[in-house]
Amino acid sequence: MVRALAATASRKAKKAILSDAFLSGERDFFTAMRLACDKLVNFGVARAPEVADDDLNPDDPGTLGFADFIQLTVRLRRRDLIGQAACDAIAAAASACHGPTWNEFYRRVLLKDLKIGCDAAIINAVLRRLAPHLPEATAWMIPVFGCQLPQDGDTAVHQTKLTGRKLLDIKLDGVRILTVLDKVYGKVALFGRNGQSIETFAEVRGDLEQVMAALPGSVVLDGEMVSPHGLPHLMTLLKNPDHDTTLVRLAVFDLLPLADFRAGRCPTPQWQRHQHLSLLETSGLLRRSGGKVYVLDKQEVDLDGPEGIAAFAAFNRAAIEAGIAGIMIKDPEAAYELKRTASWLKKQPVNEVPRP
Repeated sequence: MVRALAATASRKAKKAILSDAFLSGERDFFTAMRLACDKLVNFGVARAPEVADDDLNPDDPGTLGFADFIQLTVRLRRRDLIGQAACDAIAAAASACHGPTWNEFYRRVLLKDLKIGCDAAIINAVLRRLAPHLPEATAWMIPVFGCQLPQDGDTAVHQTKLTGRKLLDIKLDGVRILTVLDKVYGKVALFGRNGQSIETFAEVRGDLEQVMAALPGSVVLDGEMVSPHGLPHLMTLLKNPDHDTTLVRLAVFDLLPLADFRAGRCPTPQWQRHQHLSLLETSGLLRRSGGKVYVLDKQEVDLDGPEGIAAFAAFNRAAIEAGIAGIMIKDPEAAYELKRTASWLKKQPVNEVPRP
């Protein structure tokens, strides 16, 4: 199947191969596809050995089965195996496996690149099409990484939405960071808005491990990494992980359970998510971050009344004086969704705030 998928550039042909594979009961293959394509799955593996040509005997089935390989991935994800122990376990698995299966399949799963020209979108499209007749297909769909994004609040169509109760916070000039605190696998991982793994900011990651230990479950923190030296400094750090990152801070503006993030939607309303986030500060948990992580404050206003309009104007003036890039206007009753939505609006601060 790997070879067949790699041999065609046709999206239609790839979908046909995947559909036939699922209908034929190839569940192990789809399990491996999920491990390879799910961006939240991290084995901590940068290199994995290949079986050398001299040892590549396709007639020798080896002793490493799929269940053994899955057990290896679990131990790597749980960080039971790290450093040299992980290298030794991977090398032992390679030597015990059917050579071509290791080189062309298992090894590529560990490296998160099957080299078949298929991403989660293609796989999910196939499974979604099969689901009406095979409901179990939905269980094999791959979570698609994303984050909530705002609509432009300065456009005429969204100006009409500036009514009623809103939560205001500021748009910082930094790098959007989704931080996964996964208690099951004991790992804190940082991702960019498109799912790219970020290995920089080791101090922030290490301090959040202390916070994670006291949490009741796995969560995702949505925020912005900021530097007193501005965005150019952050971009330099992203390209040079060995540079000093002690001055950066993570400003967090949302929190949701990891299970909801994987499902693509958190139904908990915005006001309640912020309440949960604020508890991290008021309970003292964020003190474990050594001041490197803080919660971005929100101000509630009612734009249907004169007091709320005046408060909005004052917030706008303060943003101008502080040189803030933008104002975020959020619906307190809205869910968190992994898409661009009008429940978040971004406006540029202006000298005068017109009456909504």
